[in-house]
Amino acid sequence: MKRCFTHGSVDERMTMPRRVLTRAGGIVGIGAAAALVLSTAAGAMPAGPTPQALAPMAAQAPTLELGIEALFDDPAELALLEGKKVGLITNPTGVDHDLTHSMDLLIAGEDEGGYELTALYAPEHGILGGAPAGAGVESYVDERTGLTVWSLYGATQRPTAEMLADVDVLLFDIQDIGARFYTYIWTMYYAMDAAAEFDKGFIVLDRPNPLGDRMDGPILDEALSSFVGLKAIPMQHGLTVGELASYFNGEFLDDPVEDFHVVTMDGYDPDDFTSGYGLPWVLPSPNIPTIETAWAYAGMGLIESLNASEGRGTTTPFLWTGHPSIDEVGAYDLAADLNSRGLEGVTFRPMFANPTTSKQAGKLSGGVNLHITDPEAYSPVRTGLHVVSAMYHLDGIDWREGTIYPSQSCETEADTCWIDRLTGDKSVRMQIEAGIDPDVIIAGWQDDLAAFDASAEPYRLYAADEPEPTEEPTDDAAGAGDDGAADGAADGAEADGSSDGAGAGAGADGSDAQGAAGADGADGTDGTDAGADGDADGAQAGADAGASDGADGADGADGADGADGADGADAADGAQAAAGAGTDGADDAGAGAAAAGDRLPVTGATVTVGVVLALLLSAGGVLLVRRRQHS
Repeated sequence: MKRCFTHGSVDERMTMPRRVLTRAGGIVGIGAAAALVLSTAAGAMPAGPTPQALAPMAAQAPTLELGIEALFDDPAELALLEGKKVGLITNPTGVDHDLTHSMDLLIAGEDEGGYELTALYAPEHGILGGAPAGAGVESYVDERTGLTVWSLYGATQRPTAEMLADVDVLLFDIQDIGARFYTYIWTMYYAMDAAAEFDKGFIVLDRPNPLGDRMDGPILDEALSSFVGLKAIPMQHGLTVGELASYFNGEFLDDPVEDFHVVTMDGYDPDDFTSGYGLPWVLPSPNIPTIETAWAYAGMGLIESLNASEGRGTTTPFLWTGHPSIDEVGAYDLAADLNSRGLEGVTFRPMFANPTTSKQAGKLSGGVNLHITDPEAYSPVRTGLHVVSAMYHLDGIDWREGTIYPSQSCETEADTCWIDRLTGDKSVRMQIEAGIDPDVIIAGWQDDLAAFDASAEPYRLYAADEPEPTEEPTDDAAGAGDDGAADGAADGAEADGSSDGAGAGAGADGSDAQGAAGADGADGTDGTDAGADGDADGAQAGADAGASDGADGADGADGADGADGADGADAADGAQAAAGAGTDGADDAGAGAAAAGDRLPVTGATVTVGVVLALLLSAGGVLLVRRRQHS
C-alpha cells in the first residue's frame, strides 16, 4: 500500500493503492475556504490553536543498516576494494550508528580489506563541516590522517586528473536531505562524471532519505541549471543517494561510470523517516541543526528567494521567516492566514526575531514560526509554496535581487531570478505574481512528476513490501467483513474533508556567498553571505570562471544561501562552477542564467480554468500531493 498526502485519517491513507499519484486528472481539489486568503483586521483573535512543538523522539535502535556498515559486514562488498587505492568523498555526516566516522572505519579496515585509503574529498562546508557557506574550501593535508583533502567546493567542483591520480575507486558517503537545491548531490554528480572520464570506479555507501520516498515539486528546466539544480529532477526527489546516483548514471551521464556500484542498506523502509530511522542526527550543514529542519527545508528553502529572512542567524533556521515591515498585528494576521489554508501536519504562530547574520541582520522582524506537528501528513513543498506566496504579497516584501551580481534584477519574465533557480520553473514565479492559488500551481506539475516517478522506477533499490495474501472469508466471517467495509467507507468519507499539508522545505541552503566558494554549503541555507548576503544557501559559483565569487549560500556564514550557491557560470554546462558552489543551495545565477525556458502562460483564462477545476474537485474534499507508498 502507498501512503499518500490526503485530507483523510491515517487509517485511510494506509489503505490507499500503492502508487496513487494524484487526484482525477492530476488536478488538486481545493476547498473554497482554503482557496481564499483569510484577511484578519487589527486586533483579531490569536492565530489558530496553541501550537505544540514536536516532542523529542524517544531513543530507539536503528531500523536499518547503513551502507558503510554493510560494506564491512558483507565480505562480498568489502572484496570490491581489494587491491585498490581508495578515495573518500565525505563530511561529518559520514558516520555509522555509533558515530564512528567512515574515514576512521576505512583506515582501520585496510589490512582486512586489502586496500589503501589514499585521498579525501571535501564538498561545501568541508570535510570537518565548519567552513561557512560561501567560504572557499582549500585543499590541504589532514594532520590527523596524513591524507590529502582535495576541495570540491573551491576553484573547481569537479575532480581533476591530478586529484584522481592516486585513486582507483571513489567512495561517496554523505547524508543528503532530499532537496534538489542541496548541493551535495551535485558534488556526487560531478565526481561520477570525472570518474567516468578518468576510468575510475565509483561506489556509493547508501544512506536514508530524511523525507522518505515522497516526491514533489516541479521538474527542473535545464535552461535554469545551476549548482542548486543541475539536472531535471523534482524539487523533492524522493530517492536515496544510491538510487539518485544510479539514475544519474543511467539517464544523465553521457559516458556512464562502468565500474559503478551501490552498497545498499539493509532494512531501509522509507516510511520510517518520521522516526529518523532511529539514527543520531548529525548536522549535514550549519543551518540544518535538527531533523525537523530537514523535514522543512525542501519547501521553506524557497524563502531564500525573498528579501525576507529565512531564519539564518536565529535559533530556528527554515522554521521561522520574517521581515522588519511586519508588525505585531501583521504577524498575527499572517499566522491566521496560513493556519486557515488547510496545510496538514503544521501549525504557525506569530514570532519575532532579530537575525544576527544574513538578510535583515540586526533588524527586529515579525513573522511566523512553523511547528511540524505530524511529519507524515506534513508536505514540505506545498507548505513552502504557500508561505512564499503569502509573504510575497505583503507590503515591503519582494523577490530577492543581487544574489550574485550587484546588477542582478528580478523585474520581468526575461530575468532569471533566484526563485526560478530554486523551483526550476519560471512559471511558478509568474503564477505567484499573478496571485494564483498555490494549490493550482501544484496541480500544474503533477503530470511531469508522475513521468519522472515512472522513469525512476528501474533505479529504485528498495522494493516495497508485498501485501500478505488474505484468506477467503468463511460464511461466519462474512458479516464482520461487511461491517468492516462499512466502517472503512465511513472513515473514508470523513477523511475527504481534510487538507493536504505539503510544505516547502527546499533548498535555501546553499552557498550564495558572493565572494567565496562556500565550504559551508550543504546546508542549503547555511552559506556565508559573503558579498551579497547570499541567503539562498547553495553554491552560487561566481561569474568569474574559476573564481570563488559564487557562493551566495544563505546557509553558511550568511553567504551560501542554499539556493544561491552554485550558480557558477559553468554549473549548467557541467563545467566546474566557479568557486561558489554551496551545498546549501547553489545560487548558480551565472551558470544557468542563460535560458528562461518555456512557461505556462498566465492569463485570465488560466486562472479561471484552474480555479473552477479546483473548486469542482473540492466537493470531494481530497487533496493529494503525490507520494510513493509502501504496503
